[in-house]
Order: sequence, then structure tokens, then C-alpha cells
Amino acid sequence: MAQSRLIAIAGVIAWLMVGLPAFIHHAGPPPFDYRWIAAFAGFGAAFALDLRRPRLLLLAVESAAAVAIVPFRCNGYEGSLLAVITM
Repeated sequence: MAQSRLIAIAGVIAWLMVGLPAFIHHAGPPPFDYRWIAAFAGFGAAFALDLRRPRLLLLAVESAAAVAIVPFRCNGYEGSLLAVITM
């Protein structure tokens, strides 16, 4: 299996590990936290685009989105998204 494929799999697992429990909390009953949802979706979109065509700008967007998620007190695994970026 190619290294890029393994990174993609690890990235999706980390994104889901961070996102599913927090998504239930932030997108659950009103009031919705659109800031968290936007940062989470932004990371996912930038990560997917970065897998197709690696660009430094996309890494910056991913990093900014991962850091933006931290103040919303998700589940403590936001740092794993930064680890995926470094891979």
C-alpha cells in the first residue's frame, strides 16, 4: 500500500475520531455552533484537496482550522489533526 494511501486512511480516522463526538455536541440541539462546524468542515475539505494536489496554502488552511477547533473544547483530540498535517 502506498504511503499516501496510508496517510489518507490515518487522516480520515483522526478526522472522524475528533469530529463525530464533537459534531453530536455542536450540531445537536439548538443553538448550533456554526463556527465549529465551519472549522471542522474546512479542515476536511482542505485535507481532501491536499491529498489530490499538495499545496503549502492547503497545509496552512488545515493548520488554521485545526487550531480554530481547539477553543470550542471538543474532546481533547484536536492535536491529532495537527499530527496528520505533519505527516
